Amino acid sequence: MPPTRTPSSARASGGSLQFLPGQGHGFVAIPAGTYWVVVQGASAARPFPVVRVPVGFAGGGFAVDAVSVPGAAVAPDARGLAFWGAQGVFTNPCTAGKHAVDPGPSVSDLARALATQPLRSGTAPVPVTVAGYQGLYVETSVPAHIDFTKCKDGYFDSWTSSNGGGRFQQGPGQKDRLWILNVHGYRLVIDGWHMPAATQQQINQITEMVKTLTFQTTS
Repeated sequence: MPPTRTPSSARASGGSLQFLPGQGHGFVAIPAGTYWVVVQGASAARPFPVVRVPVGFAGGGFAVDAVSVPGAAVAPDARGLAFWGAQGVFTNPCTAGKHAVDPGPSVSDLARALATQPLRSGTAPVPVTVAGYQGLYVETSVPAHIDFTKCKDGYFDSWTSSNGGGRFQQGPGQKDRLWILNVHGYRLVIDGWHMPAATQQQINQITEMVKTLTFQTTS
């Protein structure tokens, strides 16, 4: 995934906030705390998401996750939260002829395209409000028994971003909860995902990060 420029740390009213570390350099362990987030594919977007991260997560500029265990690339209970400026939606996440198409400019255009994407068992979009911003909520999943090695290039792809990066899924059975918002004119996808063995308590960690999300500008 091509790196996105991360602004330097800055001070917010009432205290000091830093951007999530690791953008362009992988994920690094971070202490629990509150962080500014750069939106992947929309790094110039303002205001920035501000997320409260619990203990046990790593940061990667536009995302936080709890992913790896010794001897495994992705833990069975892995989960995370990522912030995307999605642009194109893949016609099919796996097949040889897959390619990304522009779903249209609106939140509803993107929500409809992701909800009806083949192999994803998407739910119908429903209205949602996050931090005062309105949008649509969609749940999608990855087939439990799919073999990613049989997908084109070995990836199960969902969408692309404007900087040439894109969202690919971590493994079979993964579930993604998508909050798709219009934030001061830019379209934001908040992707709360988890693997099949994630407990309800672990999933609730992701939900709580979305519930307590705010948006701020640097000063």
